Amino acid sequence: MTAGPNTFINDIIKYGYGRNIAADSKISWPTLSVEEIIRRNPNVIIISDMGGMTEQAKAMWQEERFAGIPAVKSKRIYVMESELLCQPTPTNFIKAVKQIWKYLYPGY
Repeated sequence: MTAGPNTFINDIIKYGYGRNIAADSKISWPTLSVEEIIRRNPNVIIISDMGGMTEQAKAMWQEERFAGIPAVKSKRIYVMESELLCQPTPTNFIKAVKQIWKYLYPGY
């Protein structure tokens, strides 16, 4: 499951000058198939630390079937605090946008 249009997370990505690969979904919280993720070819993957499955989620992206995705090739798989992504407060929004910016544009 990922964040699609009309979500706090999509807004964070947009204001961090990123492009959400699920922004064109017809629903706010779509589930993308493995094939669809590979087809959409993300440059960065961001995982929420919600649910305590962070290490398992990161390990999943190391599977051979994902080897061609730019985010996997360049090791740009990041974990963000769920509080920043899931609690829509003005302070969290600003912090999350800054964090997304750092992930998308390292060195700036």
